[in-house]
Amino acid sequence: MIRQLIREMLLQEKSLYSVLGHDLQVPLPQGVDIDTDKGGGLEYPQDKLTAEFRRDKKKLWNQHADHSFFQDPKKLFVFHYLGHYSYNNRLEDYFPRGSTVPGRVPGIDFPSRNELSCFGGPAKYGGAESVTLRMPFFTFKKRRVTFASVEDAATERLSNATPADIDKHRGSGLPKRPNVYIGYKYIPLDEEEVEKFRSLDEVVIDNWVIDTFYCEESDVEYALDLGLKYEVL
Repeated sequence: MIRQLIREMLLQEKSLYSVLGHDLQVPLPQGVDIDTDKGGGLEYPQDKLTAEFRRDKKKLWNQHADHSFFQDPKKLFVFHYLGHYSYNNRLEDYFPRGSTVPGRVPGIDFPSRNELSCFGGPAKYGGAESVTLRMPFFTFKKRRVTFASVEDAATERLSNATPADIDKHRGSGLPKRPNVYIGYKYIPLDEEEVEKFRSLDEVVIDNWVIDTFYCEESDVEYALDLGLKYEVL
């Protein structure tokens, strides 16, 4: 009975806007970094208030999301374009030669704890064959969704992490948190809301392991060196 009531409540909560009854309050609390190109968005915040403000949005999503949908690969297809914003779309940009040891590679041989930004959509529309932009991408055989948005959430970019950021998050892996301004109405909580938009512009995952690398011919040799399953685009 209790499980049924919880399920019914989840079905009524389509987005964080529905749960909270309002969208993001503006102006933001005094002291929050509002620069979305810096600590309020693409770079790791250096002050506790901004970091907690961004983290709290993510915690709210995890608290209210229907994880029976988001964590099920049979229901939600997730993929990652290599270098979508940075244009560093070679395999060695992700697994640098010289510092990568085949057989001991996070994300290939065991789960990576650094969070990764992906795209996603209802799996019923298809898997890798449904990806229309033919540029290198990963699919995953293991992943855990930690946040989802129907628009670009402008989370921290891993490439912007400083040595201090990496050391700070060494135990848990680098996080990716939504920027300070993203509205709650863009943060879906269930399959019906995702279905309404048909796709997700940002799906954050951790504990991920690549299934297949869809690549250019020039990356095949290195993929073989790493023991990575691949298909040439």
